[in-house]
Amino acid sequence: MSRTLEAITSPRSLASGKVDNQTMKAVRIHKYGGPEVLQSEDLPRPQVSAATEVLIRVHAAGVNPVDSAIRRGLVKEIFPVSLPWIPGSDVSGVIEEVGPDVTRFKKGDEVFALLNPAKGGAYAEYVVVSESELALKPKLLHHIRAAAVPVAAVTAWNALFETAQLQSGQRVLIHGAAGGVGHFAVQLAKRKGAHVIATASAKNHELVYELGADEVIDYQAQKFEDVARKIDIVLDSIGGDTQERSWKVLKKGESWFRSCSRHRGKKQDPLALAEQWFKAGRMAPSLPRSRKSLTQANSRR
Repeated sequence: MSRTLEAITSPRSLASGKVDNQTMKAVRIHKYGGPEVLQSEDLPRPQVSAATEVLIRVHAAGVNPVDSAIRRGLVKEIFPVSLPWIPGSDVSGVIEEVGPDVTRFKKGDEVFALLNPAKGGAYAEYVVVSESELALKPKLLHHIRAAAVPVAAVTAWNALFETAQLQSGQRVLIHGAAGGVGHFAVQLAKRKGAHVIATASAKNHELVYELGADEVIDYQAQKFEDVARKIDIVLDSIGGDTQERSWKVLKKGESWFRSCSRHRGKKQDPLALAEQWFKAGRMAPSLPRSRKSLTQANSRR
């Protein structure tokens, strides 16, 4: 489940009383390790250097498992980073400046974005992103909720449609259906017309049914492989024993895959579609009731 960090968005003043437009607060790491390597620093504010770049004043940033994995040096081969590095792939904020060739956005637009995890940059007051990484933030979503959308929603989209090529009428088993990726996957699969079978703890059954699941299995009370049958697609963000047992529920000859947060080529823009669906009330993000600080969220990973 993605957690979010709310940024300090009011301009900071110097001792002279003038507004400081040259520096910003950011959290970055200088070496791999646990939460203790995260450091709050004063850094130069990034500048728009390419014609299609946009400068965003960050209102909220998502905190995802991939951030922790990169910070600990567990995925160097997949996401090589240059230290020092500012973490964060999920961001929501307001455009401060646009490059001369930017055509879809203007200064003052509220946007959310999915940044390349290896590049990062969301754990800061300002970040420069490419126009292609942006979508307009749905007006009905606060920045804190919007910042929890990109990584989880695009991961679910890529897994279901780019990798598995989900079709209407297929039977889909979604593990961790109340989690970050899972709760978007349930909604996306149902919108496609699939029969959605989901696993979740008993306390989350009502939520998962509300999201559109046709069947919900309490994985703590029964084995999902004893209930789910003739499954076309399994979406698993858990792995381990769950992965091994999932082979048993597939139709003969069908493929199985495990979801991950690596970027894949896409024929449509998932963030732009998400903006439309949120606006139309056809999709909703689910977040924990309590908000955690950046350090608290990272300390659990």
